[in-house]
Amino acid sequence: MFENRYFVRSDSLGGGWRDVATTWKGCHILKIDGFEGRGKPLNVYTEQWINSQQEDCLVTLQETTSNITRDVVIRENVDLQITFIVSKKYTNALIDVRQQHDSFVDFMTGGVIRIKSRYTEKEVRAVCLSEYKPTTEKLKRGLNNSFIIGTITLHTLDIPQQSDDAPLHNNMYIGFGGATISPSEIPNLANVQHYNRDNVNGNYSIECTATGYLWVCLEGGITSVDNIHIEASFLYVPTTSAIVMGNYRCYRTKNRIIPHTMEFKLTV
Repeated sequence: MFENRYFVRSDSLGGGWRDVATTWKGCHILKIDGFEGRGKPLNVYTEQWINSQQEDCLVTLQETTSNITRDVVIRENVDLQITFIVSKKYTNALIDVRQQHDSFVDFMTGGVIRIKSRYTEKEVRAVCLSEYKPTTEKLKRGLNNSFIIGTITLHTLDIPQQSDDAPLHNNMYIGFGGATISPSEIPNLANVQHYNRDNVNGNYSIECTATGYLWVCLEGGITSVDNIHIEASFLYVPTTSAIVMGNYRCYRTKNRIIPHTMEFKLTV
């Protein structure tokens, strides 16, 4: 799945963190280079003399803590290269590839933003100081074959810091669908409910508006069991064995659910 990986927030527009994959449907960040990078030092000077192999070195900033003085090296802030693709392949929604691409680029280049990576659990302030243009642009190739690939360069304004509200792990989706679903359909199930849980045991309520199968999809960090237990109105609801889809283990009711408000207890 592509959501819950990268998040952005605008200093000027305000608001909370935006999940890139769910805010801009079909937009998938392929990689970000630079989060773990270090710039060259700015306050370190060396000199080698013609009569010695050993160089002199001076760090111009020191700090003293508990009577211990140590050098403090200040380094250039690095650039982040964000490579992304916008394509119908990465969403179950009907999208305009160019519109989604332009909206994402406008947000990323429109001022100072903050970007956070679930992979590194770090966040940083950054601003675009470089020009941008797509590296690959294939439009008018049909609904499922049109895409745009680009790389946005952002200059960081400080050192990437450990995120104090790191994206939650252990995604859980509950919703209704057909007898089979694809990985991209998991977050787009009918009347889908999304949770981040360490323990999914408990009581749930969901509205079924059209006859279909109930799906429960759990990210691997939650459980690796082959079966789950669903109980509704004190009756056991039979489910299929786990179906592995990427990072998820999905369970489906063996029988279709008729329209009503389904209240059930989930146990893994």
